[in-house]
Amino acid sequence: MEICSRLKRQYGEKTLSNISVYKWNSAFKKGREMVENEPHERRLRTSITGETSDCVDALIWENRQITVRKLSGILNIIDGSVPTIIKQHLQYSKVCALWTPCLLTDKHKSTRLQVAQSLLSWYEQEEDFFGFYHDNGRDVDALLHV
Repeated sequence: MEICSRLKRQYGEKTLSNISVYKWNSAFKKGREMVENEPHERRLRTSITGETSDCVDALIWENRQITVRKLSGILNIIDGSVPTIIKQHLQYSKVCALWTPCLLTDKHKSTRLQVAQSLLSWYEQEEDFFGFYHDNGRDVDALLHV
């Protein structure tokens, strides 16, 4: 076909395949006038909803190492929708193959408890220094929750 050879001369390796050229040629012979895609009805995205996003968020917080495949299986939605929900709607990213940072080890928890207890004893000795917690309506015991 002459059109194919002319396209190859003009565009070289980046030209359309012969099959694509034949399809376009046939379409234009049948009356097509535009190169752009014709408008058509798109399928609604039913799996990406606020409710589904909330479920994905809850499942990730429940198990921070959960996989996309497990999430799609639990929620019965396609694998492609789960990353869209996680990355675009919830704006999460993976850190060290986890959806959120690693949990504290027992040593970290122990250290955190010691620091909190020392802050509590300091608070009990010098209440005026920590008065801003009361001003904001915060509970000091809630801050020390481990």
